[in-house]
Amino acid sequence: MRHLDSTTLPGVKRRKDHVLLCGLLLLLGSFALAQTITLTEAARQVQMAVYQANATQEAIKAQMNAQLRERTEAVAKLDGELKALRAQSDGNSKAQQREIEALANELASAQANVERMLETDRSYREQIKIFRNEVTDIANDPERLEALRIYNEGRPSAALSILDQIDAALSQAERKAQDIKEGERERQKAALANSAIGRDGITLAAVITRYETVLALDATTSDWFALTELYEQANRIDDMKRASIEMLALSTGLREKSIAQNQLGSASRLLGDSDAALLAFERSLSYSDELLKLEPESQEAKQTAAVALDLLGLITSERGDTQASAEVAERSLLLRESLLAADPSNAKLERELSMSLDRVGDLRKDQGDSAGMLQYYQRSLDISKRLVAADPDNLEDKRNLTLSLWRVADAYIIQGRYDDALQLYQESFSISSEISEADPTNIRAKREVALVKGRIGAAKLQLGDLSGALKARDEAVKEYESIALQYPGNAQAQEDLAIELDQIAALKFQMGELEAASVDAKRALDINRKILSGDSGNARNQTGVAVSLIRIALIYSGLGQGASATMALEESTAILRGTLENDPSNQWVTRLLGMALMNFSEVLMKNRMNERALEAGLEGKVIFERLSQLDSSSTQARRDLALSIDRIGDVKLSLDDRDGAIKDYTDALNILVQISTTQPSNARILSDMAFMHIDLWQAISDFNARLGHAEEAEKLISAIGPEDSLPGDLKVRWGIVKDWLRHIER
Repeated sequence: MRHLDSTTLPGVKRRKDHVLLCGLLLLLGSFALAQTITLTEAARQVQMAVYQANATQEAIKAQMNAQLRERTEAVAKLDGELKALRAQSDGNSKAQQREIEALANELASAQANVERMLETDRSYREQIKIFRNEVTDIANDPERLEALRIYNEGRPSAALSILDQIDAALSQAERKAQDIKEGERERQKAALANSAIGRDGITLAAVITRYETVLALDATTSDWFALTELYEQANRIDDMKRASIEMLALSTGLREKSIAQNQLGSASRLLGDSDAALLAFERSLSYSDELLKLEPESQEAKQTAAVALDLLGLITSERGDTQASAEVAERSLLLRESLLAADPSNAKLERELSMSLDRVGDLRKDQGDSAGMLQYYQRSLDISKRLVAADPDNLEDKRNLTLSLWRVADAYIIQGRYDDALQLYQESFSISSEISEADPTNIRAKREVALVKGRIGAAKLQLGDLSGALKARDEAVKEYESIALQYPGNAQAQEDLAIELDQIAALKFQMGELEAASVDAKRALDINRKILSGDSGNARNQTGVAVSLIRIALIYSGLGQGASATMALEESTAILRGTLENDPSNQWVTRLLGMALMNFSEVLMKNRMNERALEAGLEGKVIFERLSQLDSSSTQARRDLALSIDRIGDVKLSLDDRDGAIKDYTDALNILVQISTTQPSNARILSDMAFMHIDLWQAISDFNARLGHAEEAEKLISAIGPEDSLPGDLKVRWGIVKDWLRHIER
């Protein structure tokens, strides 16, 4: 760090030389007027200022006698000769310069002789001593010496103005030197506090205050970076953006500029401005690539490039460009693996490799590759566990562990491993809660508690625990509402709330609570439309609206509002088709389109538009067949295909194509049976199979075949659990079959 003291600032000199100079000047009086003394320019200017001082001139008047008059006249004569000589000099002649200097020395000696005579007056002697000391201080500084020369030329106002400017600059430099010293002390304390957030009462808000104090004293790019990170944790995204701009303005090197652009892009993304985020991340990568070209073997340059790639990959993915996102994510992963290979014991590099693995896993998820997704997520989880084991008090490592746990659990959900997923979600929730409780001001930790609560609800739903799922979802919604209320302009907070509202609407719909589901679904749709209006080019925002429209269409249909349901699904499919035109490889959006088409098929069928219903259903089936082929290990993809075939069976039955319907129901049931061989306790699959046995019971006319399907449905429902916990539609349909069974028993 920089350290300044009085010896390094311009114009600040030690006073230890003053005594020597004063002593030299006092000796002048002992020489004869005619004697030439060699003096420095500083000594001559001091003597001239002393002679011209009001105190000296008044003393001359008071003590005037013949001898004093003779000496003052000699001074005046020498002064006139010197001025004339200087006026004649062209400044180039060395001989003239020597003559001027000799005459100036003679003048100073004459002035000193006058002063010596005056010092018989004690009052004058004490007064002029103080004045001489002050003028000597001025003369000892080259800049201030020039002002003294101007003063002696008869321009005191100009001289004083120069001295004022010099002294102001000097005072500012002295204050800055003190601020730098104090800032360094505060910076050290802030760094210690930052590493102890959540421990022994140290809060995020308190650490932010410490860094703000540091920046008020001595702002550096490192301080601004630390503050942007802290502002993000506190969900103060406007402040994060402001701090990023300050950091960028202070940045000079390529690395600093890249990092500052990363922070600015991250803030813009969180504020919902994906265009600004993309521009900032592209600029960051440009700086980091330039640095990497200059220093191809530099670990620091590789690290800078990897971060820039990660963030660019994130925003391109959100904007729907999965191909570009995949390319930069793979490149980042290679860089991080290279960095860790060169320094395998570096915990920071391990941590960053873990996050890079998560990013590639996310892309595999979007591409429908559940096996590849789990592979990357598991590698990341292994690293996170190792880091926490090595440093159990490191809250950032604990946080990364929670993220890794729920990502692996997400993969388990897709593969139908619901019990395993719930176990990991609950482990993640325990750690997240610990982090949040340690620092209630940490909004990021609070958000992550809500995220994992929602995931626990999803796992419980898959396991058939509807009441447990609803409780977890309700708790998540309350957390999100609190955050969104506190930060109404934060797009991420609003998006989180919309997603959870949409999920709880789906759950209530499944439980048959259609009016309550409608309220939540409409809130989710309103929030998503507002988010989209602020960033209309963001593919993630577009699909958010599409998902809400699919959800609300199903509810409208259940409420008998067929026209409203049709309009919602037409808008939803149009949005998803447009998104896929820009990014045809996005498997997540492809699946959403398939779901929209299958739901559209159901709504059209209820409105007796059977031909259109069959057309929509068949298009959806084609989508799910392709997704299932792309990832044959995905339970989700195979289940989606089975449900789409079952839906087509429903349409065919309404078209009086009983044989076609029976074939579709049978094909769908066979897919689910295959899944159940590896997941015999999967409540969601058991419920689906019960539905399809009931479909076959309804479609088949042969009594024995109908009885067989009814009995199979009964076995499956018994395995699921109490009938009160059954999804609403299944409970109703099973009630019809149960009545039939009772009837035939009689």
